[in-house]
Amino acid sequence: MSKDDIKTALELAAGALEQRCAAFLFNDRQSKYGKELEAAAEEVRALYTPRPFAEYHEDIGAVLWWRFPIQEPPYCGWPEDDAGFIPGWHTHWTPIPKPTAPALLPNSQESVK
Repeated sequence: MSKDDIKTALELAAGALEQRCAAFLFNDRQSKYGKELEAAAEEVRALYTPRPFAEYHEDIGAVLWWRFPIQEPPYCGWPEDDAGFIPGWHTHWTPIPKPTAPALLPNSQESVK
């Protein structure tokens, strides 16, 4: 084996080692953050995935009620309210998003606790 052949073999080995290290680091990051990211993605999907009326239970509380195709804003509340819920008209529901509290109150220097 010539010097050039040895040099080429070492460069290939170094490149392969670098790729394996990079893959290991990527997989390590995925294992640390992958579950958190997947949980966050699932929360977002739940907010945007309409569920049929049959999946609603009063223990869920107020939700957004939709009629498809969407041509008007949703009804917000419980089916038992009678204040605007029309059985058979509103066929699907989605949870109401619950935003996190802001760090500062508007026009104030106090933080929300």
